[in-house]
Amino acid sequence: MVAVGERAGVSRQSVYNEFGSRSGLAEVLIQRETGIFLAAVAQAFTEASNSVVGVVAATQAVLELGEENVLLKAAVSFEPDTGSELLPLLTSQSQPIIDAATVLVAGWLGSQAERLSSAAADPNFTAGIIVRLVLSFLIRPDGTPAEMADAVGTVAAGMLRQ
Repeated sequence: MVAVGERAGVSRQSVYNEFGSRSGLAEVLIQRETGIFLAAVAQAFTEASNSVVGVVAATQAVLELGEENVLLKAAVSFEPDTGSELLPLLTSQSQPIIDAATVLVAGWLGSQAERLSSAAADPNFTAGIIVRLVLSFLIRPDGTPAEMADAVGTVAAGMLRQ
């Protein structure tokens, strides 16, 4: 909190007054970063020619942002004195992130409904699976962003019957 105050040009007490605790500050940071990631998803969707292309592009955008994101790197780091206190906000306490992302993805998939097979899975269910898979890749990457995005696209294509 001292370092945050110094960087912001305010006292440590001012930081505590604003956020209440380290946990409160962490939650605000996670919300801000979630907004940045969701904006990248929305942008990828606007440029997509179909549902699977959109899912792949959005996934790749998120995973590329994740590679550069200092807060995310600190959260998933297992080094002492890093952001390990943040990890639960991405894992066991990640419901707000999952909910916000699922609403965005489900809304977009729903807007694509006329292009989807009538046998396609429910957009809310499909979005939830996609979001959880992408979050898993963010926390524990398994390849390049493009490779992981293609894997998510394969799952989405099967679920969307495309």
